[in-house]
Amino acid sequence: MGLATVVDSTSRRAVTGALFASNVRKTFGEDAVLRGADLCVPAGKTLALLGPSGCGKTTLLRIIAGLESADSGSITLGERVVAGPDVNVPAERRGIGMVFQERHTDS
Repeated sequence: MGLATVVDSTSRRAVTGALFASNVRKTFGEDAVLRGADLCVPAGKTLALLGPSGCGKTTLLRIIAGLESADSGSITLGERVVAGPDVNVPAERRGIGMVFQERHTDS
């Protein structure tokens, strides 16, 4: 299986990626957590998501992993769309693992 290629909107260069998130939106009640998030992680690269608490980092990761559904947008892994209009591949069939981080304080 090959990898999808898109044109980076900033550099105008072709990027071959293992992971694409396109226009991902998610709300919880009236709280819009993700408002059209885009992400491209080239094959073989590592990405860190940084930001303040509540900005949508974990929500985006949960959507990518299939643990949460987006309201709209799409997720592509390699050449396979795993989430999008009329597509929702279950988490156990996506081949993605997550390790959750909990805050620990010493007593």
